[in-house]
Amino acid sequence: MCNAAPPVELLAEIETYKAVALSTGHLTEADRDYLAVLSTQSSMVMSRDEGFFVKLYEEMEPSTIAHFGETLGAVIEWAYSLGVRLVEFDRDANTSDLFPTFEW
Repeated sequence: MCNAAPPVELLAEIETYKAVALSTGHLTEADRDYLAVLSTQSSMVMSRDEGFFVKLYEEMEPSTIAHFGETLGAVIEWAYSLGVRLVEFDRDANTSDLFPTFEW
């Protein structure tokens, strides 16, 4: 493992983006099930034992957004508004007062 920082000129070649982590408690059971299915059909969602990674592309298919529940849709819209390109839903991540929480 290299501890030295890469030269500044190489950083311009590396794609970087913002990510946020939220508790899976912000997902309804229906949204959890939808993300699980989507993870088998799209590279946009990756399922993990702890939750999901949801990659937000520059433009998202309206048909994908249409299937999001109200809360998941609100989280995705909020993330887009902040320029976030990856939302991690993790069972151990913090909850936020910005969104409702659910138990399933």
